[in-house]
Amino acid sequence: MSDKKSPRETAVRALMKMGGGKFSEAVLSEALDVTPMDSVNKRFCTTLFYGVIERKLTLDCIIGGYSKMPLGRLDHEVKNILRAGLYQLLFMDSVPDNAAVDESVKLCAAFKKTSAKGFVNALLRQFLRDGKRINDSSVAVKYSINPEIYDSFRADYGETKAAEILESFLTPDVTYIKLNNRRFTKDNLPDGFTPTDIPNVFSSGNVNLNSPEFAAGAYHIQDYSCAYACNLMEISGDEDILDVCAAPGGKSFTLAEMTDGTVYACDISEKRLEKVNTGAARLGLTNIRTFLHDGKSFNESFPKFTRILCDVPCSGLGVIRKKPEIRYKNAADFSHLPEVQYDILENSVRYLADGGMILYSTCTLRKAENEDVIARFLENHPEFTAEMRTIFPFDFNSDGFFIAKLAKLRTDK
Repeated sequence: MSDKKSPRETAVRALMKMGGGKFSEAVLSEALDVTPMDSVNKRFCTTLFYGVIERKLTLDCIIGGYSKMPLGRLDHEVKNILRAGLYQLLFMDSVPDNAAVDESVKLCAAFKKTSAKGFVNALLRQFLRDGKRINDSSVAVKYSINPEIYDSFRADYGETKAAEILESFLTPDVTYIKLNNRRFTKDNLPDGFTPTDIPNVFSSGNVNLNSPEFAAGAYHIQDYSCAYACNLMEISGDEDILDVCAAPGGKSFTLAEMTDGTVYACDISEKRLEKVNTGAARLGLTNIRTFLHDGKSFNESFPKFTRILCDVPCSGLGVIRKKPEIRYKNAADFSHLPEVQYDILENSVRYLADGGMILYSTCTLRKAENEDVIARFLENHPEFTAEMRTIFPFDFNSDGFFIAKLAKLRTDK
């Protein structure tokens, strides 16, 4: 069933469904699936939807400064119409100011809020008359982020680097892909893919998931940081690999393309494991076996592995560009994670062969989930050595990422 709506209306309706732990990617995907649009309008809708989420605190600060009614008492529909209108005025240069205002007023009728037309028109036009000024220079408003997240970065890296991290979250990232080198060469890729310093990894500003190349399994989307981590595992020959927390499967796919052995791809979610199976089938990777399994529990049927990937659940504070809703999480949401991460890592050791290596990784920049977890592990496991690296979002215009290469010394000599 389809329903014709403008890209602005579709974006606002999707914004109204956010909250309650919902992921922006899933909400937008559902909205676009039921609304027929050409590619231009889809891009506009996508930009507006993600942009409003990304700049929500900034936009709400403006609304609060002009509205006589407290922000919390505004109708949900009106609030999101204003957010979308203000975002267009501030951050979408391709939209004329008058069009941003007029289309916002029209949306009031689409949402059966005709009584709010005058209010929306007056607020947006007064903002224009005032020169689009934002009268708040606080960190929360400037970077549109929960101050607790900024405080965490500042405690870990200092004020200058913390600001640099937050600035990077407001800049567009680059899309990277991993070539399926088991079946294809770079000649099978469309024009516009640029090689990186990682073998078979390319950057592109225009990845089309509806292209025949993608459908044929020529590549999968994988951020530079993730590909870098996989490359550090130094896979060769036909060794079996354990991917402890595999879903949705990007790293499992890359590892399967690097070995003639089997990748044991585990995850606690059956639904997310379905994505691993679907992706492996598209890529023609028959050497991936999926297991519904909790990384904190020991599976006695598994063999010993010389290579284990331990990409643990984390706060995601390195991927805020891709998941802007993370900006507004509270520090309390993350407090339990170091214990979970340590338990998974500790359990993974039981699968490791002498002389083997575990690659511990997260897509967060919090030291409590990274260096501190590894420090605790090394204190309890002197038989391991560690090489650690943090990749910041501004390093390669990619995800923020932490990697610890944990090598187990041989004890069978």
